[in-house]
Amino acid sequence: MGNSCLKKQHEKAVCDNLLRTLGVGAVFVREGNDRDEPDVIYKVGERTLGIEVATAYHENSDAKQEWTVARGDREFPKEGYEEREGGVIKEPDQLICERIHQEIDEG
Repeated sequence: MGNSCLKKQHEKAVCDNLLRTLGVGAVFVREGNDRDEPDVIYKVGERTLGIEVATAYHENSDAKQEWTVARGDREFPKEGYEEREGGVIKEPDQLICERIHQEIDEG
């Protein structure tokens, strides 16, 4: 499975989970075109809803650690968990907020 296909599946799963959690009765229409549309497009009644997914990680090493497993580059430990390669995070809430703002600014 290519990275693009995996990314699209991830984006749709994130959107489906968000809409389910919010209790929004949306119907999947299609994936966006990767040029000038949001990642995933739904219908809510007669209205169209487009959702753009941005994933924020505490540090870039977190993204690398997660996606090497998702791409199948390495196995997830049999124990069912693993230590962060970046070690313990001081003030994680502040750090993730900064990274989310960075994603928004770059978007």
